[in-house]
Amino acid sequence: MPQLSPTYGILIFLLVNLTLFFIIILNSYNRNKKITK
Repeated sequence: MPQLSPTYGILIFLLVNLTLFFIIILNSYNRNKKITK
């Protein structure tokens, strides 16, 4: 197996963080929408 370069690891790390952040934002948005209804 080829060793991953440091920059590639950082890219994956940022991508995972962005995905988690996006999911949390969506969840809170849906929760607020339900409260206002």
